[in-house]
Amino acid sequence: FARNGHGGARNDTAALGMTAKEGPSANELAGLGFQFVVAILLFLWLGDKLDKRFGTHWIAIVGMFVGASLSFYSMYRKLMAVQAADDAARKAKREERI
Repeated sequence: FARNGHGGARNDTAALGMTAKEGPSANELAGLGFQFVVAILLFLWLGDKLDKRFGTHWIAIVGMFVGASLSFYSMYRKLMAVQAADDAARKAKREERI
C-alpha cells in the first residue's frame, strides 16, 4: 500500500476517477458497493469449494468474513482518500480568502 511521508494512506482520488474539487459521483459510490458484494460472494464461493474438497462446513463462513473484511478495508481507504482530498480543497480555499 502506498503511504505518504506522514505515515498515512496516500491521497489517491484517482482510484475513484475524480479530482479533488468534484467529489465522487453516484456511479463511483455504487461501484464501491458492487465491489463489496462481489468480494463477499467470491470468498464465499471459494470457501464453499474448499469445504466440499476437505469435507468441512466452516471454511465458507470464514471466507465470507474474510471477503467482507478485505472489501470493507478497501472501501474505507478509498473513502478516506476522498475525504482527505475534500479537506485539502477546503483548506486551500480558506487560505485563498486570507
